[in-house]
Amino acid sequence: MQPLRVSVSLLFKQTLFIMKKFNTLLLSVILLLFISTSLSAKANTQNPKELGFSMTHVLQDTARISKQEKIKKTRVDRKVGIQAELGYKTIVGGGLFISYYPTPKMAIDAGFGLGAQAFNLGARYRYFLVDGRLTPYVGLGALYRPLSIDNTDEIETPDGEFVEFDLNSNLFVIPQFGLEFRGNSGFIIGFNVGYAALVNKEAYTADKPLSTVDRTFFDFIYGSSFSIGSYIGFYF
Repeated sequence: MQPLRVSVSLLFKQTLFIMKKFNTLLLSVILLLFISTSLSAKANTQNPKELGFSMTHVLQDTARISKQEKIKKTRVDRKVGIQAELGYKTIVGGGLFISYYPTPKMAIDAGFGLGAQAFNLGARYRYFLVDGRLTPYVGLGALYRPLSIDNTDEIETPDGEFVEFDLNSNLFVIPQFGLEFRGNSGFIIGFNVGYAALVNKEAYTADKPLSTVDRTFFDFIYGSSFSIGSYIGFYF
């Protein structure tokens, strides 16, 4: 019986293509929400010219303070969120995570999902830089791939070789930068980029020597490389 042969380079390229389209779409939605919010706020604070310079600015300041207080109150009252994420070397990959907001500017995330080694576990701390509904954040996360896999099916490499692997349980540390939009109704949408740094020494072992091209390719999949993802959800 012939062993199953998998063209991992083709599958990987197709997966990255789908993720690129999905993340581009969500990032576009975030930017449109930001533009819409900004235009709405500007329209709400515009006043007739006959009100005069001083009255106009008083009304603008009042509206701005009222809006900020509403956003702040929403963040204080809503402390738990559930998000679905699609990402590459993010804390869950493709899966779900729960967020706890102990303060309006902090979030602690934990979740699970699917990835290059079947199953992912992850956690993250985030700090939000501004108080608006659309806020950038910095974060530090961890991705754990707990399953070790011995003697995988033969995988076709970019150089056309067929190789079997032993995949180790792998732990990554992921510094990130992202954007999150949190609506007053509880709607959440976000995007992040970062770098997933492998903590353990070796991510995998091949049954034969790999060329430089193949080694670079599999290091990119199973070792240290960039992280990118987007998510959508609701907070309560």
